[in-house]
Amino acid sequence: MPVGRTTHAQTDPALEPRAVLCPYCGGPAGGGRCRSCGGLFDPLSIQATQNSMGPWFVRDAAQPFRPGCSYETLARLISRGRVTGESVIRGPTTRQFWSFARNVRGVSHLVGECYACHGSAAPEEYMCRSCGAVFEPVRDRQYFGAGAVRLLPGQAPPEVVVRSVRGASAPASAGPAAPVKPATDEARALRNALNRAKRQMERSRRLMTVSVAVNVVLLAAVLAAALTPRLSGGRWSTASAPAPSDAEPAPVSVSAPANDPESEAAVTRAERLLAEDTFESLREADRLLTDLIERAGADVAGADRARALLRRVRARLDAKSLEGLAGGPQSP
Repeated sequence: MPVGRTTHAQTDPALEPRAVLCPYCGGPAGGGRCRSCGGLFDPLSIQATQNSMGPWFVRDAAQPFRPGCSYETLARLISRGRVTGESVIRGPTTRQFWSFARNVRGVSHLVGECYACHGSAAPEEYMCRSCGAVFEPVRDRQYFGAGAVRLLPGQAPPEVVVRSVRGASAPASAGPAAPVKPATDEARALRNALNRAKRQMERSRRLMTVSVAVNVVLLAAVLAAALTPRLSGGRWSTASAPAPSDAEPAPVSVSAPANDPESEAAVTRAERLLAEDTFESLREADRLLTDLIERAGADVAGADRARALLRRVRARLDAKSLEGLAGGPQSP
């Protein structure tokens, strides 16, 4: 066979087998599975890969052509330990520049750190407990997150470049404007986080108000118990007794009810016992006057006079009780 014809047959493109590329990594594919990344080519596998794609990328030197993943897929990789705080990633919140995962907003709290102050954080938290930085990520898998296109020196007159840098309206040659929806999502996430923080502060304020009210009520109860009259003469004094005085009270002449010599004698003996000013005499006067008041219930005027002397007797008993508590002299 002529050499020329053989060479032509071997180099004819129509006779060469058509190359098949892996849709995941772009490598040559043979059969139903990629020899480079191991991906399957059946429709279900292709759809499953499409569902997990997104704008987040994990740097992997062994598989540098792997497609990006969604935020949910990245969160699963972190929960399985395949991505840590030292892993290098990029995504919408990094403007697609590579960074350590511990420094990426919306991702750092998944690895246990705050991206701003690097304090401890938990995956379920939405705000840093130390600095207040918001962890709410941008979950839109269609949002790439690249920064706005701005003019560079030499691409336009200096005044136009300055307006572009200052955020003024750029000419048409500056390229498309930055997407609006992601910024709206970020503002909405921040607003929701602030509203949650405000509700939590209001709840804490209500609890503090209730706690203060309870403490005031308890304090009032303690003060009321402390100001209750002391136990005197074996019974609680229910009458409003005057303040105890160190000076001996002047004897009060109380007339007994008319035509009752026994009552007059009891009052006279009570005055004499009050003048003796001892615990025993005062208690005896208290007993006599109490019995007299109970017997003279019908004689209102006489009962009132006897009660006046009884209040004096009990006031003196209270004074002597206080002297005994303070270590003062006691009558034998």
